[in-house]
Amino acid sequence: LSLLYRGAVRALEQQYRITLPASATEGECLRQARASGKAVVGAAFAPIVQAWVTLAYARRAPADFERLLTLYTQHFEAAAEQEATS
Repeated sequence: LSLLYRGAVRALEQQYRITLPASATEGECLRQARASGKAVVGAAFAPIVQAWVTLAYARRAPADFERLLTLYTQHFEAAAEQEATS
């Protein structure tokens, strides 16, 4: 889940051109991303952030990890693939 979160943050910056401060918390990243008005934030980034925060701070694993993986693949995988080949 940590990798999904970090990959999504990276993709927001590279693929969707949303600038996020390097030292921002998860909540700050989500607020900044929402301010962009891009649909990908609500569709994919917000659920990944929420699941990551719940796991990291409340120690509760998401019941729907497969859905999160699907969201990541649909919305953020292109940036990850691009980075891997560079």
